[in-house]
Amino acid sequence: MRIFTLFLLLSITHISFSQSWCPPGAQWAYQNYGVIGEGSSNLWYAKDTVLNGQACKVIFERFENLGYERLITHYTFEQNDTVFFRWNDKFVPWYFFNASVGDTLTIPAGENMDACDSILYMVVDSTSNMQLQGETLRYYRAHYTDTNAYPKSVQFLEKFGAIDNHLIPVVGCLGMFDFYYFDLGCYEDSSFARYQIDSSITCNYVYLSIEDESAAMGDINVYPNPANTSLSVQANGSIISGLAIFEYLGKLISVENILTDVNQLDISSLPSGMYLLKIQLSNEQYAVKRFVKE
Repeated sequence: MRIFTLFLLLSITHISFSQSWCPPGAQWAYQNYGVIGEGSSNLWYAKDTVLNGQACKVIFERFENLGYERLITHYTFEQNDTVFFRWNDKFVPWYFFNASVGDTLTIPAGENMDACDSILYMVVDSTSNMQLQGETLRYYRAHYTDTNAYPKSVQFLEKFGAIDNHLIPVVGCLGMFDFYYFDLGCYEDSSFARYQIDSSITCNYVYLSIEDESAAMGDINVYPNPANTSLSVQANGSIISGLAIFEYLGKLISVENILTDVNQLDISSLPSGMYLLKIQLSNEQYAVKRFVKE
């Protein structure tokens, strides 16, 4: 019986980006279920980056449940059929698409998981290949060995990720009251048409609230506003690491990767209307500003 642990050696001397996991245009739509209500989680590929020497991909998530909203940034990459996510300031493996029946997979537990072990183990129950839209995708189901953990098992599908849990699988423990369940509704990317896993889940991608929201508004200026051909963004005292323009209803239009305190965007090709600008700062905080294109 093979055991996969989170202490895999990561080769970071050669930087390259895999196209099989989280390709351009990748989008996920989840339904979430809390203690007192339901909500949605929309995730989308934003850009490629390098974090602490490791080539990886950036995924933005808009989480909403009963009016509570968060915009979350995830970092991920694939190596040797294993998908890693950044968790507690280090990359750890979450998906093992080369696993076989009977393999024991080692994954980290979350925070405040006193009722569970600090390291959780999953045993692979079944594997198969699925044909979807002309592609052969690997599938496996695994269950947790800790009897206090729930859900008891999770299904994983190549390209899609976890299909009956969050993209980064969430595990709860006996006695937790702030736990959320997740089910995947849809997945798509630029070369894979939208596929609906669960017909009961609405797959309308809404990425940002129409309200200005921020974890660090600070002294961020967007001008002129309204604008015609260009838009300047200035973050006094902070470094801007990325800018993303969204339609007012939340559809992603463009992403700019930068590293400065002042940036100018060419918006001459945008149709007239109102837009949202997500300003990502180098300290992983963000701000969202409205602007009008004349």
